[in-house]
Amino acid sequence: MVNKVALIFGKDASTLAISAMKMADLGFNVAYTYEGDTPPVPARMFGVTLKGYWVKNYQSIKAEQIVDQVQRDFGAYPQCVIDRPLASLAV
Repeated sequence: MVNKVALIFGKDASTLAISAMKMADLGFNVAYTYEGDTPPVPARMFGVTLKGYWVKNYQSIKAEQIVDQVQRDFGAYPQCVIDRPLASLAV
């Protein structure tokens, strides 16, 4: 796969950051949702792109809209989707 994309639906900034960094290290471009004021990770890392999608409320995420936006932004649909990553699984 040339353009690998991981999508992380998350809420907790520190867990999101850990998961995003791990997926970037594995060679995935990373799209993720977040609720806070600023994205929890940089825009580039390990030679891949990371992009945050701000959501007003995690419970009201419209997954189909996010997936379609990721496809437009990255040129590919996500090959990996992670919903609410756990800190213990992100290590």
